[in-house]
Amino acid sequence: MSMDITFLGTGSAYPSPHRGASALVLRTEGECWLFDCGEGTQTQLMKSAIRASKITKVFISHLHGDHFFGLPGLLCTLSLSCSPHGDQEGPHIEVYGPQGLRNFLRVALQISRSDLLLTYAVHELEPSREQSPCTGHLDPALTTSSPQLHPQERPGRTVHLDPDSDCYSLVHDQRFVVQAFQLYHRVPSFGFAVQERERPGRLKVELLKELGVNPGPLYGRLKNGQSVTLDSGRLLRPEEVLEPAVRGRKRINRRWHQKRIIRRWHQKRIIRRWHQKRINRRWASEEDKQEVASEEDKQEVASEEDKQEVTIRRG
Repeated sequence: MSMDITFLGTGSAYPSPHRGASALVLRTEGECWLFDCGEGTQTQLMKSAIRASKITKVFISHLHGDHFFGLPGLLCTLSLSCSPHGDQEGPHIEVYGPQGLRNFLRVALQISRSDLLLTYAVHELEPSREQSPCTGHLDPALTTSSPQLHPQERPGRTVHLDPDSDCYSLVHDQRFVVQAFQLYHRVPSFGFAVQERERPGRLKVELLKELGVNPGPLYGRLKNGQSVTLDSGRLLRPEEVLEPAVRGRKRINRRWHQKRIIRRWHQKRIIRRWHQKRINRRWASEEDKQEVASEEDKQEVASEEDKQEVTIRRG
């Protein structure tokens, strides 16, 4: 199964002509998951090979504008690409993020009179007091949503921290397990870990042929973990003909903004060193000129002495 990551934006604070605000897409077979949705994410999607209509889940790390201001507009754009069929509902999008995201999205869509041709649900992660300074916690009046849902909104859940795993359990399906973990920032922030479930090992084809099992539907049933009964009456279990399971891949979306700060700090150090080298070269150049000039004078004196010595010897 394919699984790749596309960086749509790595900018901080605001988008630029050549770099968008924070946004990242994890693409698997059949769907895309968006991590953060800064301003300009729609434009970056149009420039990429990713089909925006394949987005089924959105994960917001924290409530700073450069990480989620693009979300209302993205939902509206995705709605425009939907084709309604009678009373049938359009696509459904699951949104995960810190407390306050549900109220923000609801108010933004209601004030703008945005009627969507898709449905969405916001699942909020309950932060702890240790995730940010006191000034970073929102007033409960801002995070408390009104009981009236947006017409296309579906009820979401409030996700609490699991004390045993110290994580938030977000998604559990046949392919992936998605968990969130706490990060420290000026406002409550979360990282996300996407763990692929173990995949069945390869079939031992030679052994199956020895047992008289020819390629066909039975191979698929064994691969899917189902036991089959052979013509001889023997019950063949999957573990008998499967190699060890393949460990699932894992992708972690940490604090990209913190990494950018570190990269910028290193870039500034490199720039400072470069300027310092230029200054050193300028200072050293004058000294080198004097040193080279003195060396040349010494060589000229030595050459004159050599000439005199040669002349004396000839005489």
